[in-house]
Amino acid sequence: MNDITALVEMLGNYTSAEISSGDIKGVITKLAEKEQGSISVSVTTKNEVKILDENYDSETKYSKLVRIPKEASRMAVKRNGSFAAVVVFPGVRQSPVRQNISASDFRALTYITSVGCGMSLFFLAVALFMHCLIRKGKASDATKILINLFVAMFTLNLSFLVNESVANLRIFGACVAMAATMHYTMLATFTWFFMEAIHLYFNLWKLPAEIKHYLTKVYVAGWGTPAVVVTGLLASQNYGYVVIQTDNGSSSKMCWIPDAAVHQGVNIGYYAIVFLFTFAVFITTVRQIVTIKPKEEKAQNVSSIKANSLSIIGLVLLLGITWAFAFFSYGPLLVPSYYIFTILNSFQGFFLFIYYYNSRKRATGDSNAAGSSGSTATSNTVRTSPYQ
Repeated sequence: MNDITALVEMLGNYTSAEISSGDIKGVITKLAEKEQGSISVSVTTKNEVKILDENYDSETKYSKLVRIPKEASRMAVKRNGSFAAVVVFPGVRQSPVRQNISASDFRALTYITSVGCGMSLFFLAVALFMHCLIRKGKASDATKILINLFVAMFTLNLSFLVNESVANLRIFGACVAMAATMHYTMLATFTWFFMEAIHLYFNLWKLPAEIKHYLTKVYVAGWGTPAVVVTGLLASQNYGYVVIQTDNGSSSKMCWIPDAAVHQGVNIGYYAIVFLFTFAVFITTVRQIVTIKPKEEKAQNVSSIKANSLSIIGLVLLLGITWAFAFFSYGPLLVPSYYIFTILNSFQGFFLFIYYYNSRKRATGDSNAAGSSGSTATSNTVRTSPYQ
């Protein structure tokens, strides 16, 4: 610190300088006495540290981006501070440790994601078209909740597909907006999984009709809750560029949350709450499905098992259980879990469209279907179609 202080005195008319002492590298910059602004410092893949201007080149390969907000600069000046410095010490690890993925795995996962998200976008659009323009009669509460989930997933897939293109525009403000949009749609998708579980839970005890303004409350919670989280992260300037590195030195840039601790605390914490509730509802519903015996067991055993299996698979998709592969997988199973997660979730919109189409067809063609219950027990099986 004494050397850095001496270096400030040696700067003279210069405002910044690079620091180098063996493997230790960094930069130092004088703080303006008036009208302090934010300071952006990049760390490249070779641990080269540079101060960025407002129109910095986003093509530069960097592994970290440090932003010192103007409020911190103002506070430092008020306390007689005269400089800011960012120093990288080799061998000091992050929390969590940033893990490189192999180039082959990265290419495969990128291809699977692109194809899956593209298919999901198409079929979710078809489902929304069918609901808005082809649907006959008034939609049930369960259908309305499912359609909101479709909207959230459609915007999530779309924002993910255009994310890298926006990151390559070299416009930091556009990248922040892109990161906030994708984060909002992801949290909205999680929240609508939660809403699906709540509706299913209520229908097990036939409570929705007893709740005043039931759907209005569901809509407010479904779209409002993630907005509160994203607004807080925007206010605290937690969106920016993130670089995904492969083991051969290549990298890919996207707009997201650069701080790994914030990402884990917000996203894993948010999904953990959703997962605990949705999984509990899932177990409760599956228990009812497998414990109800058909009256003519011998004649209907095969068909009942098939119907119940499809119902369970539909529940896994509706409640977003498969997202647990991404958030709760570590160690040697990390890369395999990436493949499972990518396949199941990038194609989730396509799978849900098939479920939507089959359920809608069965509901309109089955004269014995019951009302609009999200989980209706019949004499033969437990149905989990939202269109019955």
